[in-house]
Amino acid sequence: MERLFVAIDISDSQVADALKRIACGAPNVDWTAPENLHLTLAFIGDPPQPVRQTARLFEAIAVEPFTASLLGVETYDLGNGYSALCARVEKTAELMSLQCQCVAVLARTEADLKGRSYRPHVTLGLVESKNLHKSRPWLKRHERFQAECFVSAFHLYASHRIGRFVELTRIRRYSVSGVSLTPPKSNSETL
Repeated sequence: MERLFVAIDISDSQVADALKRIACGAPNVDWTAPENLHLTLAFIGDPPQPVRQTARLFEAIAVEPFTASLLGVETYDLGNGYSALCARVEKTAELMSLQCQCVAVLARTEADLKGRSYRPHVTLGLVESKNLHKSRPWLKRHERFQAECFVSAFHLYASHRIGRFVELTRIRRYSVSGVSLTPPKSNSETL
């Protein structure tokens, strides 16, 4: 089943190198593949319309390039027996403007947004919630983590579950000034 989401790709940024250095050292964690690091803006889920039509929706979004600040680490319960280990992302006016524009575009479709509250983060790994307590030393060690990422584009992604893995495909790239660029390659993420 194909599920869609809109996100900022940070896999090729300098912050990805910093995240790779801390994405280790906690037991029983399935770490996110470095090429799949991203900051989700809006989760769409099952496509409310054909993917090509959905991809066109984001072309008019316009914000100036900005810097996203990652400040510390945290966990949150996914509600499915797993918890995510994440880098927190500061809710700046620029990030929130981009995120709100993505949600506003989706609100005009039949997408099921389920009133989700937005908690900006980069998922570094997943752990069974019953083993989360084993990650406390990792959380303490990286509680002061800081990094910055220059944001000049965002992507529409599709995810496909293959057993324990999720394959991510970047469907379309958009500059933050609203100009759509070429579709990039596909990656896989461990869950």
